[in-house]
Amino acid sequence: MGDYNRRGGGGRKRYRDDNDDDDYYRRQRPSAAEASLGKIRRELVGLADPHPNARLDEDISYIAKVIAGELDQVEFRTGFLEVLKGCILELPFKIPHFASVVVVANARYSVVGQTVLEYILPALQKSIDSGEWSKVKLLLRFLAQCGQMIDGRGITEVLENMAALVEKGPRSTYFDELASIILLTIPYAASALNFTGEQHPEVQSILDKLTPYFNSRSVDFSLNCHYLVDEAPYTQTESLVLLWQQITEQQKTGWNLAYLPNPQSRFISELEAGKKHPLGEINFPEASEKATYIPEPHLQIFISQEIQSVPSSTDLASCLLRDVVYDGVDALEFNRKEGSRYLADMDAYFPFGAFAPRAIPYDKLGEDPSPSKWKCEDIVVEGILARMLRLPSPPCRAVYYQALLIEMCKYAPGAIAPVMGRAVRFLYADLDKFDAEVVYRFYDWLSVHFSNFQFMWRWDDWAGDLGLDDLHPKKVFVKELLEKEIRLSYHARIKGTLPEAFVEVIGAEQATPEFKYADNEDVKVLLEMIRTKKPADEIETQLKKVEDKAEGTEQEKARKAQHVLVQCVLQLGEKSFSHALNTFERSLPVLLARCASSTEARRFTVGCVMEYWAPQPSIGATLLDKLLNYTVLNPLAVVEWFFTEGDVELACRSHAWEALETTLDKVNNRVIQVRERAEQARAAGLSEEDESKMQATLDNVHAEQADVWRTIFRSYTSFVERAGRAEDGASEERVQWRVKWAKGWYKAVVRRYFEAEKELKGVLDSVVQEAGEEAKDLYEKAISL
Repeated sequence: MGDYNRRGGGGRKRYRDDNDDDDYYRRQRPSAAEASLGKIRRELVGLADPHPNARLDEDISYIAKVIAGELDQVEFRTGFLEVLKGCILELPFKIPHFASVVVVANARYSVVGQTVLEYILPALQKSIDSGEWSKVKLLLRFLAQCGQMIDGRGITEVLENMAALVEKGPRSTYFDELASIILLTIPYAASALNFTGEQHPEVQSILDKLTPYFNSRSVDFSLNCHYLVDEAPYTQTESLVLLWQQITEQQKTGWNLAYLPNPQSRFISELEAGKKHPLGEINFPEASEKATYIPEPHLQIFISQEIQSVPSSTDLASCLLRDVVYDGVDALEFNRKEGSRYLADMDAYFPFGAFAPRAIPYDKLGEDPSPSKWKCEDIVVEGILARMLRLPSPPCRAVYYQALLIEMCKYAPGAIAPVMGRAVRFLYADLDKFDAEVVYRFYDWLSVHFSNFQFMWRWDDWAGDLGLDDLHPKKVFVKELLEKEIRLSYHARIKGTLPEAFVEVIGAEQATPEFKYADNEDVKVLLEMIRTKKPADEIETQLKKVEDKAEGTEQEKARKAQHVLVQCVLQLGEKSFSHALNTFERSLPVLLARCASSTEARRFTVGCVMEYWAPQPSIGATLLDKLLNYTVLNPLAVVEWFFTEGDVELACRSHAWEALETTLDKVNNRVIQVRERAEQARAAGLSEEDESKMQATLDNVHAEQADVWRTIFRSYTSFVERAGRAEDGASEERVQWRVKWAKGWYKAVVRRYFEAEKELKGVLDSVVQEAGEEAKDLYEKAISL
């Protein structure tokens, strides 16, 4: 499916060189089955796409006719079933349309329904067994939409059996996963089976089984909330709880969900004559360790509007449409361009009138006679941003969501760009109420987005906030956003896009590092020796000369020489990263001897690097990562410096967040990699000596990881206390913001690495007991995720 073109042919272009034989210029005529399969592939992939001549009823009828006529050919049948499954999993917007094709084809040739069910059920069972819950949900949705050709109670019986498992409790991520799938499938089953009456008995039976679970279920999801406690403009409700509330309320009012696509309803008389087939058995395990459900709130961005352009959080449509957006975003990660088009065109896959006209300006929404005021663009953009801002981490890398939004703006600028602008303004207005990591992700995204559109923005809208305290989230946001823009471009370019008031934030000129020993003759000699690649022993002799002339204790003299060495190495590598790496490599023996001799020496080296690159700290943070690779530094030294010696106000700086994240990722990934290598080696068979070496390596990386996390929790209280001191003459407001940033940074770290903390629980439990109540609370919430 990944290579299929949605509006054109059935795959990538072929070229002459693709053929190995000499007569590659001659193209063989495809068989009738191949030709039919190619046509069906194109028609299915393009089904319901916006086109001036599109006739959905005719398209469904035509595709169903071809399938019914060709299914008996083995080659066609095999290919069709593979294409159908691929479409279901990769084009989830269109599942109701694919199901309509199948049930109509079944009405014309009953073998179609039987064949599809016999193919989809094993695929569903395989996904259940492997814990691929997103696939389980989509395949169940397809079966729910095929209800007209399924005998007996069909999908509702499956859902009731799932609910019976959940009913047993107690709360677990697996049962949460099942409950979510059940609740998200019910509306599609109701739509396909025309459940219109109140208190539908089959749905009520499912809900009755789920009720005890939700009544007893207690989940603290506050760690994953986007807004700080008590500062949200709406009640932050966990998504699963919100969905449960909406479904139970919908059951009371009936299942007339006119906004859900149900193309098969136009063929109802034909479908009634179609043969029905038994669904077959679907088995869910009593328990599963493969569930990954994480409780999260339902983020709302377009709130407090005079006209509500997205469904209210009390409306089932808010969760159902958000889920559709999530499905599309997650399924199309392999092709952001196609993904952006499907998302921008999402209204085309829903009934006419479900949304307001596409691209209608928000200020004209009240004048439009359309019954629906929901803007599909608002729903899609809000959903993508909610996915990107999901805590503790989004399902895909942040750059994917950033690229997706960029492509959407390019594909449909008139519809998407104004919505993006409104979303940015809504988010910016609440910056002082957000979790610290949400602020970081917001400006990280916006810097990339602006860089693709000439860095243009109505900066004057934010000019009034430049007088705020430097640590106020809005001031931090502007400063970090502009610094990231400079990193993506260059100082003069960004300066040229800004009003004069904002130039003061970045400075009139690009700041550069200062070499502190430019006038010291001994250091000049040392600098030249490093530049000309003199032997390490000669460099060490000159360095000892510098050390001997320094004042203070022996330790102070050694630190002075170390400071000189690091300054020289950084000065020689200042021009570019390649220069820096070359200098590191030719100075490595001396760096290891002087800078890696102890934890204290390594920690001091971190400070030297960040001091030199203070004018451009993101470069310093990147060089820390390189020095980690050369083992001049170790992760513990970086963590200790940031939390015990570095300025506490680094807690609001993006380079500090990135440096720490990179360091902790290295620590945790090293454990995972060594463990995997050990498992592979043991499976292949190891000698006793090799087994001992492998275990020693694994023990070492585990010990390193444990040391790092002990340090993180032990330093929490002192770090927050340092932030709360006003000894530097800071105002009360500044101190308050400093404490918020310090706590927010710690919270982000503990939340992000909750899986590692779970594995280290035996080590960390005793450490956390001594770390203070706030650190303990963070830890307990993290390991409960």
